[in-house]
Amino acid sequence: MQSPSIAASSCTSAGGGACGGVLAATPNDGSGSGGLEEDQLQAWVGLNKLGQDLEGLVTSAEDCHFYSDAEIIVAEGVTVPVHRCILAARSPFLRRIFAEKQREQQRVDLAELAGGTGKIGRQALMIVLGYFYGGKFQRIEEECSGVTCMDSQCPHVACWPVIEFLLELLFVGSLFQVSDLKSMAQDRLLRLLPKTPAENVLQIAAAAAAQQGCEALQEMCLPILARSNTPALAIEKSLLAHAPALVRDIAQLRHRLGIHPVDAAEDKRWRRVYKALDSDDVELMGMLLSESNSSVDSVYALHYAASYCDRKTLTELLDLGLGDVNLRDRYGYTVLHAATLRRVPEVVGLLLGKGASPLDTTPEGYTALQVSRRIARNIEPLESAEAREDWLRDRICVEILEQADRANPCPVFPVPMGERELLMRLLYLENRVAFARLLWPRECKVVLGLSQLDTTKEFSMEDTSSLMDLNKEPTRSDTDINSSLLQRVNALQRAIEVGHRFFPRCTAILNSYMDDGSFEHECIQNRRIPEDQLRLLAKLKRVTDDKQLSEAYQRDVEEHHNLEHHNFGDNACLYSN
Repeated sequence: MQSPSIAASSCTSAGGGACGGVLAATPNDGSGSGGLEEDQLQAWVGLNKLGQDLEGLVTSAEDCHFYSDAEIIVAEGVTVPVHRCILAARSPFLRRIFAEKQREQQRVDLAELAGGTGKIGRQALMIVLGYFYGGKFQRIEEECSGVTCMDSQCPHVACWPVIEFLLELLFVGSLFQVSDLKSMAQDRLLRLLPKTPAENVLQIAAAAAAQQGCEALQEMCLPILARSNTPALAIEKSLLAHAPALVRDIAQLRHRLGIHPVDAAEDKRWRRVYKALDSDDVELMGMLLSESNSSVDSVYALHYAASYCDRKTLTELLDLGLGDVNLRDRYGYTVLHAATLRRVPEVVGLLLGKGASPLDTTPEGYTALQVSRRIARNIEPLESAEAREDWLRDRICVEILEQADRANPCPVFPVPMGERELLMRLLYLENRVAFARLLWPRECKVVLGLSQLDTTKEFSMEDTSSLMDLNKEPTRSDTDINSSLLQRVNALQRAIEVGHRFFPRCTAILNSYMDDGSFEHECIQNRRIPEDQLRLLAKLKRVTDDKQLSEAYQRDVEEHHNLEHHNFGDNACLYSN
């Protein structure tokens, strides 16, 4: 009989389950003589102990770092130490990767391996490493149960964070050629498909189409998407590149069932308008609408722009005032619903500022806030800057929608009259905005975009060389100085009003540090140049260690969740089974 190590190598490298032949035979299967049963028991115990010992190399941080001879780079500054001999024996793909590298350059970048075709998080990586080392998936149920969305009413069975995690497992199983992991992830997705929202089914179909051996997933997604309210254009944009046949089959099934019938001439006219919007040419769009005697609403131009176009293009289209921001498309979704599914906070806030109703529900009966909560992951990921940016973006969307139906009146400031009073106000506002950008850079980016401060020429924070010297008294020869200062004050004031509306907790924290006078006094007395201002803000960053800063957003979320639970009860459960 083979030794445990040889048996483990032979059975696991074959791509089977947890040591296929030997471990599949239980110690008391009733076959053969007593001696054979004893040999099987000893082999089973030995292999099980071997798997546990090897898995300890990757689960124990101290052992893994000390004995490892290679690293897998999950993200910048985040690496997982591994052992080349084990991974090369367990994965033909990794064996080829290591063979192509020099011995002293044994670093594998996950982003390079993925090649832009999928995403691999640290959780998914640790599961496949546990399988490589220990021969079985021990922590998969625990890891799946730990993935939740921000909706406290959700059972977390088929919300987007759960589906996204399973898609990562599917991708890493396909990439590393681990058939067991790929099959397990695919089977779980197949069981969840009937409970999964249509927009998530579309993402599953797109992921399955990009990989080989996932035909069963595509086949099961077909009737679900055909009967859903998913726009045909969204299906095309997600699937046409990898699965044109699936797009055609969905369209044919919809035609046979009489679901969402499409007029060919009308569809052609709409697509011409959409191409103009894709080119950011609102003027051409207007010409095409006039030529076909159509309107912005009749072609659902706002829905398309909110889903696919640049924010500036959407802003230009909204400024025309020719469309109804609360119009429902032929599938029953409003413009805000389309923007929520896109998950871009600047677009969501822009629509709310133009009068979009946050209380309108989808055809399934859910508000934009409920949909956004089901998309956002509850726990911040640790693996990559990109993953953290996605997480923060989703949370900001939730926060903006939470504040949309709240009354957060912004205090009205009197217009400064004299030159010095105007100068003092401008100094205060610029330092307030700079302080906010230091403490909440992503939120501040949203605020600057919504207030159009990032495109306002009166505001030049990005270009410090163009800043006027606020410590220099204006002279009589500066004929337009008051007008220029007032324009800058008004631009900054707009940003503060937007921040007060959508991020009241952050505004309250800023008030506590700005409005007591000490910060403004230091700004005036030091008579700083821009470099001095940056040094002061770096010093003030120490206040971010204060609990009230780190807990500010979380308290807002918890308060609103309690209010929602009181008002809606069990009806707040999105996509309930």
